[in-house]
Amino acid sequence: SKNPIKEMTNRLKELEMLEALNSWQQISPDQLKLNLQKVQNRIINQWRVEAELQRIIQSNLADPQTIDGKVSCRSCDHYLGQLSWLRKRRKVRCGNRKCREDIGGAQQFTDRPDILEICALTCKKLKFSFKDLYGNYHISTFKKWTDVRFKILELEPPMSTNTVPVQQ
Repeated sequence: SKNPIKEMTNRLKELEMLEALNSWQQISPDQLKLNLQKVQNRIINQWRVEAELQRIIQSNLADPQTIDGKVSCRSCDHYLGQLSWLRKRRKVRCGNRKCREDIGGAQQFTDRPDILEICALTCKKLKFSFKDLYGNYHISTFKKWTDVRFKILELEPPMSTNTVPVQQ
């Protein structure tokens, strides 16, 4: 054989699998169902806890209209705009001619003729600075938009899933 170590490892794994199958076959079907239900319940409870934690985090995000802050290029600190200007919606470069870091993408929306073009910024390319309640400036960086500790207003109000369009 070309690889005796790999063959030996595979034989050991095969023996372990046979032992596991034999012990598994010793468990009664009722006990197996009970064990399976316990594992499923544990996973579902973990999902619920994570969903509740995410809901709490989202509900406690600071309103950007109340934050005195700005958004800058993380690479060169070039000022891009106010925190309150940020909006969400599904290749923009930094405005500093010496930097020109790729900070996102420009998009056009066919469903919004009032918006000619909009910049979709990459969160990990930005730096956020804002004043706290005491007037002290803080600088933060985030890898993902979901990690940001303040709300980003929707570009347009979300449509309710419960409403049915009125037909005329």
